[in-house]
Amino acid sequence: MGEWAATSGAQLVTVGQNAAGSTGTVVTASATANTKGSWAQLVAATPIHASAMVVMIASPSAAGDYLIDIGIGAAQFEAILMPNILYCRRAADVCAHFCLPIGVPAGARLAARIQSTSGGATVAAAIMLLSHGFPGMAHFGFVQDYGTVLADSGGVSVDPGATLNTKNTWSQLVAATVRPARWLMISIGNVGNNVRSNANWLFDVAIGPAGQEHPILANMGLNAFTTPDLVQPLVYGPFPVAIPSGSRIAAHAQCDISDATDRLFDIAVYGVE
Repeated sequence: MGEWAATSGAQLVTVGQNAAGSTGTVVTASATANTKGSWAQLVAATPIHASAMVVMIASPSAAGDYLIDIGIGAAQFEAILMPNILYCRRAADVCAHFCLPIGVPAGARLAARIQSTSGGATVAAAIMLLSHGFPGMAHFGFVQDYGTVLADSGGVSVDPGATLNTKNTWSQLVAATVRPARWLMISIGNVGNNVRSNANWLFDVAIGPAGQEHPILANMGLNAFTTPDLVQPLVYGPFPVAIPSGSRIAAHAQCDISDATDRLFDIAVYGVE
């Protein structure tokens, strides 16, 4: 009797890559800061049916904060598949990979658009499509962002407070989720801070009413150094979770420095149903 591995028949295909430049497709923000630019096509027709996507972002442009939409559909009729992915770039070109179990049919057109704190800024985007083998992993079809702030292309600010190594008050990302989530991805932002001190954080993400928060993801580590002046890692997850519709999501943190500016970071989360 044959032996069937869980990866039998799996396929991985990258779209949007620019082989001539060893990078991805350039996507340009609007000339107006914190405003979405035009859609840039990553692929006219996906070559496989995908069960998950890894969005790979790098920025050849100036330092800044970005919110990135991944869309699906014909030109001028794009529907948002992954909304407002929070990405930051500072002194060095930083790549980030955002993985979510979102299904994409073969033959679909994929595109991206961005906004940035700097008008006309650019990112390079490509997407790895993953088709899981038999029996495969269940994939989902809807992503909802919480905590993203269009006004400054960032997320909700988390302040660990001036007391060292002590968790501070909770920062609310959303008062009530609009739908249930079975996966959660976390993205970290730099709060527009171009000059960082060395720092370390531990942060929690919780659900529940104010004063009754229950951590579902606890003591995740972050750090920053004077070079490249960036809070890292840029992304955590996705993690399997069970978040009911109507849930309040909040985050708080502790830090080993008390500087009123450098202790801050932004956060946004993405629920997948």
